[in-house]
Amino acid sequence: MTLPIELNPLAHEHQEQQFAEAIAPIFATLEELRKQLPSYIPQSSTTSKEICRTFFQEGGKFIRPALFLLSCRLLGYEGEHLLPMAGVCELVHTASLLHDDVIDNSPKRRNKPTVNHLWGDESAVLVGDLFYATASELMARTEKLEIVRRYAEAIRTMSEGELLQLENIRHFDIALETYFSILTAKTAALIGVICRSAGILANRGEEQKNALEHFGLNLGLAFQLVDDALDYRADADDLGKQLLTDLREGKLTLPLLLLKEKATSQELNEVAAIIDQDLIGNVQAAYIVGLVTTYQTSEATLQRASIYTEQAVQSLRLAFAESPARLHLEQLAFSLLSRGY
Repeated sequence: MTLPIELNPLAHEHQEQQFAEAIAPIFATLEELRKQLPSYIPQSSTTSKEICRTFFQEGGKFIRPALFLLSCRLLGYEGEHLLPMAGVCELVHTASLLHDDVIDNSPKRRNKPTVNHLWGDESAVLVGDLFYATASELMARTEKLEIVRRYAEAIRTMSEGELLQLENIRHFDIALETYFSILTAKTAALIGVICRSAGILANRGEEQKNALEHFGLNLGLAFQLVDDALDYRADADDLGKQLLTDLREGKLTLPLLLLKEKATSQELNEVAAIIDQDLIGNVQAAYIVGLVTTYQTSEATLQRASIYTEQAVQSLRLAFAESPARLHLEQLAFSLLSRGY
């Protein structure tokens, strides 16, 4: 079932089918969540009603709720908190996106105008806070203190990761260790707690809860690495954002950082000078893309994503016997990796 390390020209074509097959057992539950999610959010103001209606009409893939629901299926949990806690996964993630778009002053997400672009920064931040608060209420209803504590830690970590990233904007000398700390904080920490929370609800022991968390953490790292690689390789429609968004915003990702191991001193000096500018023109961006292509650092980034995906799956295999539920979780993990192949 493991994907090959080499680029597979057919893998991307089959990724959507692979993803659909992975979530087939929970597809109906995900569709029910799409219907129910807006009802979880208090919408007393016209602004919140309009934003919620617009935001949830976009219909993303619900990857994080899917990971939670498949983890619950692996453990046999079907209790009353199944759907609300799946909603928590999406609400916390969505709240972070609303705040990130304000910080980045992003006009678009998934090729559609952002909330901050349509309604202003103040409304975007406040609705993000509304989502966080709603998620906290839903967590509290489980009466599982560990869930509340773990999510609180993850949200704090996400904020710390955002601050760490801001401190290193346009810093070409950023250490790889710092870069991976940002990835862990901003993306992997939340996916880790999402998967662990299934074990908490199912009253499983530390071994299985830790295995689910390690699965989520490694999968989160792989997921973000694929995104970072695609930022230099994919069509804008594939990502729902403009190509080279991170580069133009001064965010240094692995395809760029790996140039320091391969490019010449002159090339690296030119890259550093380009990154140091507030506005990066098309000619300058094309120069950096050319180096990334020449030295195959995007492919090297996908190699690392593949390793993290293997580590994620291995965590499951060590803690859980083979079953259809475990295989669906593995298939979902590999489908997320295959976006880059």
